[in-house]
Amino acid sequence: MAVESRVSHLETWAGPGQVEALSTSLTALRADLAAFRQEMHAELGTVKSDVSTLKSDVSTLKTDVSTLKTDVSTLKTDMTEVKTRLGRMEDTMAEVLRRLPPSAADR
Repeated sequence: MAVESRVSHLETWAGPGQVEALSTSLTALRADLAAFRQEMHAELGTVKSDVSTLKSDVSTLKTDVSTLKTDVSTLKTDMTEVKTRLGRMEDTMAEVLRRLPPSAADR
């Protein structure tokens, strides 16, 4: 028994107007699908643009954070120097006060 690869005859048992209704529905469905695809294509373009902008912003942010880390490191070094100098100043002031003659009130 051979199986035919094409349909040579198709009978439908639908009532009057059913073929036209089906055809109209399929046409509307195709139009809706085309509109949906177009809308999704536009939205995808917007998403791609937003992602590109986000990538650029993240790159800038990474650079800014790197600069900030460097600045904080420099600030820590500077503060260590300030603390060292203040310590020396305290020692110097203590020595100056030690060498001063006693005040009249202390006598």
